[in-house]
Amino acid sequence: MNVFPLAIMCTLCLLPSVSQAQNHFVAELGGGLSDGSNLAAETSSGGSVQATLGFGGRLRGLSPAFYGIARIGAATNSAQGAPRYGLPTATISDTHWAIGARVYIPIIPRLRVLTQAVVGMSVTDVSTRLGKQTMFEGAVAHLALFPSIGLQYRVNGQLSLGFSTEWTIYPADSPNEFVGSTIFARSLDTHGPDSGHATLTVHF
Repeated sequence: MNVFPLAIMCTLCLLPSVSQAQNHFVAELGGGLSDGSNLAAETSSGGSVQATLGFGGRLRGLSPAFYGIARIGAATNSAQGAPRYGLPTATISDTHWAIGARVYIPIIPRLRVLTQAVVGMSVTDVSTRLGKQTMFEGAVAHLALFPSIGLQYRVNGQLSLGFSTEWTIYPADSPNEFVGSTIFARSLDTHGPDSGHATLTVHF
């Protein structure tokens, strides 16, 4: 058995703890899949992108790092309805801007757990079609909460790569009644699209 690759990986993880480097700003881009399983549709698929800026750092004597963040993001889901409805199609887009907090918790050198929650305004835009005929179009703005958790690997003092999973919760002014006016009604009153993102984070 060739143990050389395993030795390299172990060495990388045990390099000096740049995961606790004293950077105060983060800029992050993320992209991935948006889960449309909360749509009452035969099939659904979608994508999601985000951009985040943050400021913070570690408090004296504590290992976790705390950041205040601001973010913009967008998710789009395409769905197809049941044959009994004539196989209509729908596009449901959610665009948001939000603020909140992020915490980095070191596990081993260079590897950290990331937890965050942001709250802000989201605009849900719905368009449904049956063949070439437009059945419904409209948009509504509402409050949304986005909790998430993930992992980040600190490549060096300025760069991290990671993955995170995020949920969408509507604490008030839910758009689901609005979306429910189409045949693609969302299944839960307080639940929006979930998403998973690969992330690239710059620390400075």
